[in-house]
Parts: sequence; C-alpha cells; structure tokens
Amino acid sequence: MPQSDRASHLAFAVASYGRGQLRFLAPHMHSVALSHPDATELILWRDMPTREVAYLERAYPNAAFTPLDVAVEGRTDQRISRKMLAWEIACQRLADQPICFIDTDTLVLRPLTPFLDEPFDFAFTWKDHVYPLNTGVVLVGSGRKALPLLREWAARTARIVADRDLLARALKDSGGGDQQALRELIGFANYDRTYTQTIAGQTYVLRGLPCHQLNEVRSVPITDDTYIIHYKGGWHPILLHGAPYSRHRPEETSAQMHRLWLDTKADSDRHVARGVVGHAWRTHGQAAGNAAPDPLAVAAAVCADLGVEAVLTVGSRAQDVAAAMTTRLDSAEVVPRQTASAVAKDVRRLAPRRVAVVADAGVGPDALASLARTLAVAEHVGALFVTVENAAEAALAADVADLDRTLWLPRGQGPDPDGPTVPDADASSAAGDRPDGPGLLVALGAPPLTPPASNRFAPLKRMLLPLARRLGLR
Repeated sequence: MPQSDRASHLAFAVASYGRGQLRFLAPHMHSVALSHPDATELILWRDMPTREVAYLERAYPNAAFTPLDVAVEGRTDQRISRKMLAWEIACQRLADQPICFIDTDTLVLRPLTPFLDEPFDFAFTWKDHVYPLNTGVVLVGSGRKALPLLREWAARTARIVADRDLLARALKDSGGGDQQALRELIGFANYDRTYTQTIAGQTYVLRGLPCHQLNEVRSVPITDDTYIIHYKGGWHPILLHGAPYSRHRPEETSAQMHRLWLDTKADSDRHVARGVVGHAWRTHGQAAGNAAPDPLAVAAAVCADLGVEAVLTVGSRAQDVAAAMTTRLDSAEVVPRQTASAVAKDVRRLAPRRVAVVADAGVGPDALASLARTLAVAEHVGALFVTVENAAEAALAADVADLDRTLWLPRGQGPDPDGPTVPDADASSAAGDRPDGPGLLVALGAPPLTPPASNRFAPLKRMLLPLARRLGLR
C-alpha cells in the first residue's frame, strides 16, 4: 500500500481477555469511533459475556468481534503478555492494512495521521523511564509484513512467562514479559530513532515514537500533542471503584484525565443504549411502519433483538403489560408480578435464562431502586424498562435514569431509524435527557464488573489500597 494511503486504511486491533478488561472496552471503542469514524476495529476476545458483546456490536457497527479459540491461561501478568497471540490473528485478518495494536484501557483523542507519514514497518512507544518501553500501543505498516516479527516476539514472550525466574527478571528490568521480549528483539538502548534490523529472517524498518504523544501513561495535563492516553495500573481502582487519588496519581495532575475518562464512559453508555434500542427498532419494530411507536413495542423489539427468554412485569399495570408483551413476543415467557421482591425471586429462579423486566414507575422509588440493583448484579438480566404515564411518575423514575446505559424515549418518539450508526461528539455530549412526562425509560444491563449499589467489600478495598500502594503492589 502506498504510504500516502495509510491514514485512510488504518485499522485498530485490541485483545480483550476476560472481565478484568471489560469495563474499559466501551469507552475505548467510543474514543476510536469518534477520532477515526471510518476505521475498522478488530476486537479479539475471550471469556466475555455474550450479552456484552451483543450490546457493543449493535452500538459500534465498524467494530468486528472475533472470539478466540486458544485459551490464555495463567496469572494476569502472563495473560496480558500473551496478547501477541491475538495480534497474530489480526495480522492475518488485516494483512494489507496498517494496524494500531492497542490496549483496552486507552482513549484515542485525535487522528493518528501524523504518525503514518514517515516510513516504518514496526513502530513502538518509548519513554525516559526505568521501564523504557510500553506495549500498550504499537503501529505496524501492514499485517503481512509484521506477522513474522510478531510470531518471534510471541515465542520469546511465551518462553519468558513460562519460566518463573525469567518472568521475575522481566518484571524487574522491563515491567513485563512482553516488554522484555521486545527489547531482546529491537535492542536495549537508544529508542528515539528510526533504524533497520533483521528479525526472523526479514529486514524491518523500526521506529521509536514518544509515549507522551502516542501512549501517555503519566498523570499530566492533556495537550494538543496528546494523541492516546493509557490508563494503566494505578488508574484502575480510581476509575472502576472510586478509590482515592494516590501518590503516583495525585489529584492536581490526574483530575483532567480522570474527568475525560468519566465523560467518555458516560457518552459511551448513552451511545450503547441508543445503538441497542435503535438497532432493535430497525430490525423488529419499524416493520410495522409505526414512526411513533408504543413504548411496549420498543421494549418488545429490544427483548427480541437481545434474545430475551423471559419477561417479568411488575406494578399496577403488570397484567395489562404482560398481555401486551405476550402478543409481541411469541417465544418468551411473560410473567406478571405485583412486587419488586417477587421479581427478584423470579430473576434468581430463571437464571441463567436471559431475562428482562418491565415495571411501571408507580411502583415507587424503593421498588425501582431494588430493580436497579437486580439489573446491576444479575448478569442474565439484559434490560429494565420503566413505563411512565405522567410527570409524577417521571420524578419517581429519575434515579433509574442515572444508571449506566439508559435511554429516555418520550411517548410518541421512537429511536431515529435514520440516526447515526457511529458516535457523534455533539450528540453524545447533549444526550441524557431525563424523564419529564409520559414515555419509556430503557436501562440496559451494565457490564458485570459494575459494583452493586451496596458493595460490602468496598470499605475493605478502600482500606487495603493504600497499603498495597506502599508495598509497591499498585
């Protein structure tokens, strides 16, 4: 491919192993879709809930999800180091395209065009630090040319992580088995340059790019020269569990990056909700030609699209709602209930079948809060729908509107069938309307790692985190 065409053909590839990386995936994908709206992103995944994959596929149609058949065993440092196994598959799938291999806990802030203008076969990121390389971002000129290098890199990494002594040395010298293996391949010094080297019998043009541009791992102000932020290590408890800032992530230098990630997550939550509901309506609801759909038609369309097997209805309108949902969902069991506690029991009984709950806001704030907790902690509950008939009920549903992945549809307004299928920055930031009258509130099940509202282990975590940091474990 001519070098001048690289930017227009750039693809992204990310390996996502297990639930530990799941919470970062949607914000990351959202940032890629905003900064590179025409780019494909290949998500190579294993051990993630299929429900979550379905949500993200519907919300980000430029992403291609490929399940990995090869088990990746071992401790976290071993699993992360073996991401090159997934990267090899990406090289085969994207043989003639430039690829940005990137970790899930990153945000891409702006187009990477400036870095694709110079010739290279393999570009890595470096920093002036005791661990000079970080493999959270790697660029290759084409998958075909990079494949032999990646195979050699993966083989060396496998040798290191399989040997306890070699892995301990790699962690001490380079911060990881994959980073140590890469240094063995490209050299142990002077990374701020472009040079050639023979690897696996082929000659490669190698290029070192500054971490402060393409892989910013520090807590520093965001500038026009910041292209990718990597929220690694000590960021995770702050972002996922609300842990306090730390010595290495002080508030004065971390707050801007923290706010950016939280805002991006909120925008991705809204976009995922819009994507799922819009796709469902286009696929199942719009066929009726109803431009201003009944709220239950939207709920039924989402249930059908997500493969819901049982629908629980609750509230004073439970019987009528159950009858209406039964006529729209031939293959799902529909069960009316009078109380939220009865719904919670049924949710446990029906596991692992995929379940949705339809409640009327008149059940009250306590019952809605109970249903919201059920949505947060029961992985097989795909969605909670709250029907609102008037302004008073809208006020009762306000707390549910604060959940991740919610979408408010005023009565008479369905999802826009011609709406954008990729995120729009202005639309995302302006979204998040709250119930103010009759309509339907859709709350999708959050990723399984979302902590429940009452997490009895949270105080213990907060108490142990400072000790872990002092011991160098965080």
